[in-house]
Amino acid sequence: ASANSVRSPTSSALLREPLLKSSGSKVTLRIASSSSQSKLPKIDDEERAAANSFVQQLRQLPNEVYVVLLVDFLNSYRSFGFRAVQYQYLTNEFGLSDLEAGSLLGMQAWLLVVFGILGAMLVDAFGVRATALSALSVSVVSRGLLAFGRSRETMTFALLGLSPFGEAVLSTGIYTVALKKLTTRANRAFAFGIQYGVFNLSGALADVAADMLRPHDFKLPDWLPRSVLGGYTHMSGLRVHVLVTWFAVLAALAVVVPLLFDSMVVPTEETDRPEGRAAAAFPTSSSGGYSSPPPFTPAELASLRDRATAEERTRGFLIARAPKAKPPLPSLAPSPIFGRANVEALEKATSPKSWLAAASASLLRAAENIRDLCALREFWRALWLSICLILLSKQWGDMDQLLPAFLERHFGVNSPIFTIHSINMWVCMVGPSVAASLTAHLDDFRVMLPGMWLMAFSPVWLAYDPGIPASITWVFLLSVGEVIW
Repeated sequence: ASANSVRSPTSSALLREPLLKSSGSKVTLRIASSSSQSKLPKIDDEERAAANSFVQQLRQLPNEVYVVLLVDFLNSYRSFGFRAVQYQYLTNEFGLSDLEAGSLLGMQAWLLVVFGILGAMLVDAFGVRATALSALSVSVVSRGLLAFGRSRETMTFALLGLSPFGEAVLSTGIYTVALKKLTTRANRAFAFGIQYGVFNLSGALADVAADMLRPHDFKLPDWLPRSVLGGYTHMSGLRVHVLVTWFAVLAALAVVVPLLFDSMVVPTEETDRPEGRAAAAFPTSSSGGYSSPPPFTPAELASLRDRATAEERTRGFLIARAPKAKPPLPSLAPSPIFGRANVEALEKATSPKSWLAAASASLLRAAENIRDLCALREFWRALWLSICLILLSKQWGDMDQLLPAFLERHFGVNSPIFTIHSINMWVCMVGPSVAASLTAHLDDFRVMLPGMWLMAFSPVWLAYDPGIPASITWVFLLSVGEVIW
């Protein structure tokens, strides 16, 4: 993104920020006039400038961003690799009925909501690295039990006991938080666009891998311990696919341990308002300082800036690990705990009257916030729009849960079930840039409405004449509508 066009990392901004966007500078080409060169196809200057701008912005991203993108790629493969096949995995591998599988996945969905909220609080309290390590460690165990386990008890414990924490916390956008801290407002939209493409590419590859592995059975090597594998000598293709997602979790953990840290952007300028490129990258707040000042002492900031390389000074910022909270130094003064004033303060703080007063004050503040929120017309408009879109958004769940089983039972195991499902990922990978370039001059709501209507009418043909072509059309139109709105 250009320095003069600052965008916030919201979903609408991501959809409206083309990956191949020109920086505004045009490239002047000098081509000698000759008969051989005149036959060459002419390349538009703006297209060349856009391609050069894309490559240049990609090279200017810090190395830490590529670590986050790699972990996000593996995390997406882990997530989509199991989410698309989980219904068939439970029914085919563990013998659950449709009603039992639906009930189990429904309970897991509620737990994912609860642990998703918990994961968001954990990221704020403990940082990206600690949260990722905890969630990945739990996910290694839960996904391993699903890949190797054969009993219903083991599967239920993995899905309801361990999986909610590992799956939900890793799905709350912790790597998006890390990416935000590693970018400036000048290149954040570009980095989020790359992340969105990598995320969908990984999901599409997981779908293709599921279709390639699903029809086959695989004989296990003789050197593997049969006791660990439950005495089995073969694995179905679906179980091998889940096993590959377990390896993706192990790979993500192997990357996070040595390479992912709670790092952040630090401006190389010493003034409150840097000039030039740094000024565009770090817009100031109304108070005149940085909108998100780094948590470093002045001495630490000076040391970091002194060690900045020429490249870091040119781009206006450097990447540094956020300092850990230091415990207070022990005091040699007499302990005031047993002082009269402290005893009286402790009794006052623990009295029911104090608790009631604190609770009343909290409720009063909450009521004031709700009152202010309800006074906003935009809030009611967004709430009503969300309610109207509940049934529309349900198509994503139907595509993940119902479509694979429907295609397998009506058209056989050899039908391209997950290849059809991957259409959504491929369209979402390349579609936002195209949609942004075509609709950048239009109002957001005017763009959203056609996309919603297209997504709403996408399953009409499938409902009228169920079949493979109708299923492909449904997923494609759903994906195009999703990209537009």
